[in-house]
Amino acid sequence: LVGRGRSYVYLNGTVKGRTISCLLDSGSQITLAPYEIVKKFKCRLKPTNGSPISLEGEAVLPIHFSGRRVETTVLVSKDLTETILGIDWLQEHDCNWDFVQGRIRLGDGEFLQLCRALQKAFAESFAEPFR
Repeated sequence: LVGRGRSYVYLNGTVKGRTISCLLDSGSQITLAPYEIVKKFKCRLKPTNGSPISLEGEAVLPIHFSGRRVETTVLVSKDLTETILGIDWLQEHDCNWDFVQGRIRLGDGEFLQLCRALQKAFAESFAEPFR
């Protein structure tokens, strides 16, 4: 669902030099990533079982936010089109989400500006093979 406001809920990061946009979702109890992202970045996928959504497994996605490498454990699904950073991720990284200014801080790091929607560069990055 898309709200009427101008909420800043996406955090841009890079994996292997490619920009990805991650949806910050405090209502999601788990962190998820699309299968295509994990496949393109050649992250090791471990099998999972017993989930009501189609899960391919679990992987660690090395995301860089303003030069800071964050090893992000994600459940992987072919049913997703974007990476979702859930409450588990927000708590693990001691995030301070400034809703008024549209920014977030991981632990004691600097505040990172959020954006409103997926970046065009993200969609275009799948058009070219990753190296």
